[in-house]
Amino acid sequence: MLASRVVSRILLLTAILAGTVLGLDQAYAGDYSGRQLTLNIRQEINNKTLQDKLINHTQEARLLYISGNLELDSKDYDNAIHSYQKSIGLDPTFPATHYNLGMAYLAIGHKKEAAQSLRTFLKIRPNALNAKEVRDLINLLSN
Repeated sequence: MLASRVVSRILLLTAILAGTVLGLDQAYAGDYSGRQLTLNIRQEINNKTLQDKLINHTQEARLLYISGNLELDSKDYDNAIHSYQKSIGLDPTFPATHYNLGMAYLAIGHKKEAAQSLRTFLKIRPNALNAKEVRDLINLLSN
């Protein structure tokens, strides 16, 4: 029993150092064997790692979006499109990237791709302030 508590304390300290959240009440509850506690700690660590990866992907996607904006502003449309596509690959849920990708495609005359990007923008943000204008533009591009 004493050895089990020592192992539990070591695992608890490991979890705390790894940034997971396990309370003492959980660590010493009767239904937490050393093996179960280890599995819970590993799951917490994996969840934290996954969250960190998602945060890093989102941050990288935003940096690529900003890069695309700078390229779009300087009329470097091909590189803007490339940056926006990479951003969407990391985070396809950010509506502004789809909108600006549509504008970049429109600037080089790729109407079909522009309309598709704008449709995706509206799927993500159907109640956007500019939704009516975007729908009108899609209709214009589709004719």
